[in-house]
Amino acid sequence: MGHARIFAAAALLGLSVSAVVHAAPLVINGVTFEAPESCQAAQTTLVCKVDGQQFELWVTRKPMDAAIKPTDSFVRKMEYFTEQHQGAVVNILRSTSNDGFTAFSDYGSYSALGASMPGKGVVTSPTVRFASVLHDDEIWEFLEVVATRTPAIDALATELRRLMVLPTAPVAQASAVLAAPEVPKKLEGSPLVATFTGKLLSLELPGYLEAVVLEDTTDSLRVTFKHKTRPTAGPNLAISLRAPKDNQTAASIVKERKDALTATMAGPTESVEINKLGAINGAGFALVGTPNKAKGFSGVESLETNFAASVGDRVLEVQLTTEQQYASDARVVWSSLVRSITLGK
Repeated sequence: MGHARIFAAAALLGLSVSAVVHAAPLVINGVTFEAPESCQAAQTTLVCKVDGQQFELWVTRKPMDAAIKPTDSFVRKMEYFTEQHQGAVVNILRSTSNDGFTAFSDYGSYSALGASMPGKGVVTSPTVRFASVLHDDEIWEFLEVVATRTPAIDALATELRRLMVLPTAPVAQASAVLAAPEVPKKLEGSPLVATFTGKLLSLELPGYLEAVVLEDTTDSLRVTFKHKTRPTAGPNLAISLRAPKDNQTAASIVKERKDALTATMAGPTESVEINKLGAINGAGFALVGTPNKAKGFSGVESLETNFAASVGDRVLEVQLTTEQQYASDARVVWSSLVRSITLGK
């Protein structure tokens, strides 16, 4: 991201923030920012290079739950809004290894529920400022992430907040979970991204997943990525790259897995086919169903995505599982995998 460091230079020279020349407005997930030229849009994230660091501002836009009606009282809406914010704060604390937070109550010109987390000055435990805004019956989440806050970064964040404008038109209800996920651009050095590098492949995944390596040789790889705080509910990811057994093909592996998975379900299921993982052609599916509690399974509606492909003289297998309530996290994991997986020789 080799853009001119106009804002950083001005801050280092002690100039007023308001004297900075802005580039054209950037729209991030519906929010308009007057950002300096050192900032760049990357899907739902504003990425800025300041003081030799990468500052990221993530914007998430959520409709109210279908159970919350427009005619419900403001108190009921605030109860739901507060629950959503508190749950997000707990997840961020765990994902970033922060031990606590300081509350604040505004974000730019908007009232907010906020949590400022100090971090430990390293990318694995960054400084985080998180705010939830209830606006026109929608929840807007703003996540500021950087390894260490500096005066220049504080000035940048303050100016971004001061001039940002939220839209007024409500977003449509979220589409079906099986819709193809967007693939975000790579955010280099993101504090919330973990990198795995094995002898046969490398990839990047959200920092809330932890790798458990079962085998990593020049012949085969088996690794699982477990959610740090929800090892049962997920999302959890398993990847293997090995020589095929007998007459196995990618298609036969996927069919066998789908038949076995369907047999564990109670009631109807929904599924879609998948034939690509990034640039890798293969076979696969995503399936939503409820594992049969009577047969000893969870009884909780779940999503599982499977993919297999022939890669040279080996077979790549990918399995992503999660409870349906965490499907949005699973989409993030899948998108990260799609854009980052790199196979070795």
